[in-house]
Amino acid sequence: MDLGQVFTDRAVAAYMASMFEVERDALILDPCFGAGVFLEMVMQRGFTNVEGYEIDKELYKNVKVQYPKFRLYNSDFLKVAGTRRYDGIIMNPPYIRQEKIDDLKQLGITKAKLRKNKIYKKLPGSANMYMYFIFKALDLLKEDGELVVIFPSSWMDARGGEAFQKVLNSCATIMKQVHISGDVFEKSALVEVIILKLKKGKIEHKTETIYLETRDGSMRETAKTIDCGEVKFDIPFSRYASVRRGLTTGCNAMYINPSIKEEEKLEMDYVIRNIHTQKYLCVIEVKRTPADVQSTRYQIQAQSYVQMNHPQNEKPFYVLTNLEKLISFRYDTSKPRVYQQMLAPGMESICDFSMDDESTIVKKLAAAFAELIDKFKKDKYQYLSALDQFLSYMNTVAADDKRWKSSMAMLMYEYIRGAFRAVRRSEIKYDIRKFHDDVEQVCIEANKVDFDGIFAYDSAKYLPLLYSHIRLWMRRRLRHLI
Repeated sequence: MDLGQVFTDRAVAAYMASMFEVERDALILDPCFGAGVFLEMVMQRGFTNVEGYEIDKELYKNVKVQYPKFRLYNSDFLKVAGTRRYDGIIMNPPYIRQEKIDDLKQLGITKAKLRKNKIYKKLPGSANMYMYFIFKALDLLKEDGELVVIFPSSWMDARGGEAFQKVLNSCATIMKQVHISGDVFEKSALVEVIILKLKKGKIEHKTETIYLETRDGSMRETAKTIDCGEVKFDIPFSRYASVRRGLTTGCNAMYINPSIKEEEKLEMDYVIRNIHTQKYLCVIEVKRTPADVQSTRYQIQAQSYVQMNHPQNEKPFYVLTNLEKLISFRYDTSKPRVYQQMLAPGMESICDFSMDDESTIVKKLAAAFAELIDKFKKDKYQYLSALDQFLSYMNTVAADDKRWKSSMAMLMYEYIRGAFRAVRRSEIKYDIRKFHDDVEQVCIEANKVDFDGIFAYDSAKYLPLLYSHIRLWMRRRLRHLI
């Protein structure tokens, strides 16, 4: 089922959160929080009185644990019937065309049911889903409350767009209109978009129009593009020709060439597919940096593709990588949090971009993925022990001082061993199982580690290398700016 989910780029979300001009104790709402990027950004802006809705159960579960102080609900925003009013609302509403709304019937959503609500009476019959979200949001705003919303700009030219704008202007004032291009979404949504900042109520104000472009995680102003409607001809076009809409069939697939494959609809980076069954062995999501690979937000994004792929999955594995580092996961509904689905050994090093040449990188990548695919085919995997599992166990031995200390010693040994493996050090060689609960032997082994030697470094050797990396980074940034 297509829920119209398109995740907003972090830079765009941060910009939208900065558009609020309300007090920090204001009541803020995100009606469809998805992977939680707007929640993250309003929290960074100092807002703490925040509520949110998300209809997707899995996304809700994952985001809920990240923001325990926010009031988040797993329900359909359009069905909210409370009297609560908000100072500010920020959202990226779902992109569902009007002819697809009835496909959500099993969730209790149809056009006929929506039209029964009096707040939608003035909307044109061709209204897409985002229009319903916008008018619901405006209805829940306090007088002079602010709505910041990103949605397709096609409404400005589409049939029904004029009616939509007329109704919009009757209950709100457009304070800012931001035309935005570039990497607006985490994956290309194949639409031109606009950000509106609306204030509920009618006030005298000239709309501020801004043109922005987002690239590589940053935003910058661009030159205004000239709309053909703004070109002032001396003679009206209608004197020579008339323009009208042709036959509307609604059969879009008939006009798309080539046909869009399922994985392209889901906008995944890569999938490994069984050539015999055509089912997916795993989804591979490629990011830019090791930090992105460790980002819970991107891990949830990769997980969501496995969830949406459900009928096509032969195995529910998914991988997050920047081609230098890699983490693999296996989706399991009994493990609702994404970190619980992480597979041992956690973050793996495939190659080193700063040291390996292109040929070496390709060979190492091929070997790493060949090994992964073989394991996935044979279902050879082990979940990484999660912190909450350890805490649960520690609670059971809290009353037994000896057992508690033994368990803590084991944990610290494994933590140090894991840290060393991440930086390719071999001072701690053994898996904890080698010691068979012999805590004394664990401590003897740990005491052999030369921590002073590990954390000491030769400045004459390392500082020139550090400076060379800084110079390289500066040159790249300058090229980008030029």
